[in-house]
Amino acid sequence: MLTPDERRARARRCLRELLALRMRLGRCVQCNRRLPRTATRQKCDACATRNNAAVRAWYARKQQANAARALLDLREARTALDAATIRAALHTAGGNRVQAAKLLGISRASLYRLLKQKG
Repeated sequence: MLTPDERRARARRCLRELLALRMRLGRCVQCNRRLPRTATRQKCDACATRNNAAVRAWYARKQQANAARALLDLREARTALDAATIRAALHTAGGNRVQAAKLLGISRASLYRLLKQKG
């Protein structure tokens, strides 16, 4: 009995062998159309064009996802920085929250709100 990893490896190996066979026979690796004898590429023009459009669309989606992820990372970084700054101010003030708020240049109520939000 093969493990799932062995099955996947075997399937990949079979696919590679099939694609290599198609290339030797002068066939498109994607749609199996016959390629011109002088062709040195692996795909016919139709598949290459379709793939380029699909790749461009995929890349655009990936960039949007990365931009959204970067925005979330920026928010997390700011939250961590705020929390570290508040801890440092509290340490400097010896635990006195009113004094820490004055050091940070914010009101006492704002400090309490930030402590409640950021822990």
